[in-house]
Amino acid sequence: MTHWFEYKQNPIASLSTLATSVGLKETALRKLILNSDSHYKLALRKIKKDGTVREVFKASEQLSYVLKMIKSRILDKVEIPKYITAGRKGRDYVQNASHHLNTEVVVADDIKQFFPSIRQSHINNLFQYFFKFSPEVSNALSHLCTKDGYLVQGSPISGDIANLIFYDCEPELVGWLESVGLRYTRYYDDIHISPLHENYTLDLTEIRRRLYGMFGKKGVEPHRSNQKSRVMYGNNRIDIHDVTVNSKKTSPAKKRVSATRAQLHQFTLLVSADGSVKNILEEYRSLAGKIQTLKAQGSPKYHKMQRELIGELHNINKVSAKRFTRRARKVKTRKELGNFAALISPLKKIDARLSAVIKAELNTAKNRLKNS
Repeated sequence: MTHWFEYKQNPIASLSTLATSVGLKETALRKLILNSDSHYKLALRKIKKDGTVREVFKASEQLSYVLKMIKSRILDKVEIPKYITAGRKGRDYVQNASHHLNTEVVVADDIKQFFPSIRQSHINNLFQYFFKFSPEVSNALSHLCTKDGYLVQGSPISGDIANLIFYDCEPELVGWLESVGLRYTRYYDDIHISPLHENYTLDLTEIRRRLYGMFGKKGVEPHRSNQKSRVMYGNNRIDIHDVTVNSKKTSPAKKRVSATRAQLHQFTLLVSADGSVKNILEEYRSLAGKIQTLKAQGSPKYHKMQRELIGELHNINKVSAKRFTRRARKVKTRKELGNFAALISPLKKIDARLSAVIKAELNTAKNRLKNS
């Protein structure tokens, strides 16, 4: 398995070439670069369990378009090693956990405030020395994906930058770990290390010296709390992202299964109490997603939960459901109509007559918006 990141496209040497790549005129691109900070607006501010603040920003329509072009035409062309388990098709937190299946010990570490700790200077170096872009282009790109000098959480390319930021030092760490019989994975800021085979050396002091040394090269810090930085042994359940891995197959943590079961019970009560159709549908969508998560994590219990969830739809008051679908007559935009259509889609499962009513209401609304 190769440990290295690879980019085989031709380097971008000028702003005019970059402008062509992202579909803008050079003058428009220069203006966007100059004012890029003002194109990010705070979308969410949340206090996490550890007391730190998580801020998520939303890019303006113009900047978002440019960032998506950078992602598809530059960042998506990078070949990333298998130990990076986020941000690509077929790679997710379940796949990250599955790398450590049937293990007897897992070392877990986390990077503190990872995204907003990645400095513009390190992103500039990434584009200049990994992608081999000119200093002018590298500086421009580093401005576009940062705000106030740091990587923006919530932008279309923040995950890709986070994947690549250790491009020049992570492969060396992984190579050393494999030489002492250990495997390594990183899911954005979550790092897990476990034995490759029976003949391994688990020197925690040396592992963390090298790991934290890699962090230090990019100006980020480990999250030293007991929950984030810990060693898990096989005499207890070993959970990675709430997925149990010290067995031959992945399975969801018991607390996730129990929480989903409890939510399903509350959903049943909501339907039987003839709750509002809007609330029922929003709860249905939430539950359907959580049951799919159980499926992805290997739980055999998802079959029964899914049948119960769909079965409860038939207990929804049909008159109320039909009345609710008429809200399609009040939507004002195509986007709003699309969101409403997705919300009421489960009601089609109730019976063919209601499904026909939904189809007719949505078609009427679609034609009205088309002709307005």
